[in-house]
Amino acid sequence: MKTMKKVLLLLVAMGLFMTSSFAKEQSSFSDVDANYWAFTEINAIVQDGVMTAKDGAFNPEASVSRICFVTSLLKVLGHDNTVITVKNTFKDVTDKTKGYDEILKSKQLGLVYGYPSGNFLPERKMTKAEVTSVMSHITKDAVSDVKVLDKFADKNEIPAWDKVQYAKAVGLDLYVNYPDVLKFEPNREITRAEVAVLLYKLRNSLGLVKDQYKGDGILGTEHLNVSKKAEDNTVLITADGKIIKKGNILEAQFDELYKSKKSNAGDVVSFVFDKDVYTKEGTLVIPAGSKLYGTVTEIIPTKWFNKNARVGVLFDKLVLPNGKEIAFKGVPFTKDNYLKEGAWETAGKISAYTLGGAVIGGGIGTAVGVPNDQKYLNEGLGIGIPVGAGVGLVAGLVTKGLNFVGHEGEDVLIYLLEDVVVCD
Repeated sequence: MKTMKKVLLLLVAMGLFMTSSFAKEQSSFSDVDANYWAFTEINAIVQDGVMTAKDGAFNPEASVSRICFVTSLLKVLGHDNTVITVKNTFKDVTDKTKGYDEILKSKQLGLVYGYPSGNFLPERKMTKAEVTSVMSHITKDAVSDVKVLDKFADKNEIPAWDKVQYAKAVGLDLYVNYPDVLKFEPNREITRAEVAVLLYKLRNSLGLVKDQYKGDGILGTEHLNVSKKAEDNTVLITADGKIIKKGNILEAQFDELYKSKKSNAGDVVSFVFDKDVYTKEGTLVIPAGSKLYGTVTEIIPTKWFNKNARVGVLFDKLVLPNGKEIAFKGVPFTKDNYLKEGAWETAGKISAYTLGGAVIGGGIGTAVGVPNDQKYLNEGLGIGIPVGAGVGLVAGLVTKGLNFVGHEGEDVLIYLLEDVVVCD
């Protein structure tokens, strides 16, 4: 019984460890916990490289300079590769100025303007009114009655030049007013958290952006929701198709029974997407019936002391139902990127050995006990069962591990090593 208690305690400890690990994954920043009001938006924007964190801290309450805002806005709009065709006319900007290229791109596109003095003032902090004005400026024209501002307690604090833009931003939900939903605080310096929320909203509504401000043919950015552990969950929607970004995780199913014991390196294993893969926003990315092929790169056999077999697979080709082949590069999404039997299968094997040992021990105990004498029979069972279970447990722990078996229809998670471009 002591042995069984130890096993149970071990399983409980493993459960606590897994729970603790999951909790730590909820926040990537030392100063933004999972309960922070803008946690989701900050996490997504940093994950996509639109904004950055330093030394594990996001600094959400800090103000935002004009050059930092411009740099992040250009990333959301897809202007990483835009060729600069304008000359620098700003008095306070040289080719050594931080964000020089971004300032000229902003000038070229007409995103954030300079001042009448001829300066750009890249380090000047932006107010909420200025950022809201930019959001309104770059989005498609919409008729918005300024009366929509009447419900806000500080509507009179909005600069006269910005009231129409504010009304439009409210209509498009491209504004932020936390913690008081009835206040804009338009003349206050905007915080990094507020900018993250606005950029997150804009990125998820790129269809509202005027075409002249979009780069690289990007129509929008959407998201997969296969696994919270994905390094990147974005899908770029372009005029030519969808780009599933590197770091995403996909889920497919074994198309047929696979056994590592009967397999060799170089074998091709087929998988299938048994249902349509949609983004959270509703765009079809991979249609049901698409086939995914992987090449076995390595098979590590079972070893003593319960070491399971491991199968290395490189997923290298996606074939759509219409026969179109798509370049694909991914590996199994596991701790070591190998396919192998999981903890539950291993625990089941050990449990079977333990139970088998208990049954055998009980049988021996019954034989040792005096027939027709209940007292000695009970003592035989009392000794035989725990001893047999203990022997069975030890046998389960020291014998060779399990070979890997992938059953038809069984799910497998795939980590993308490169972007996957699914053309329409």
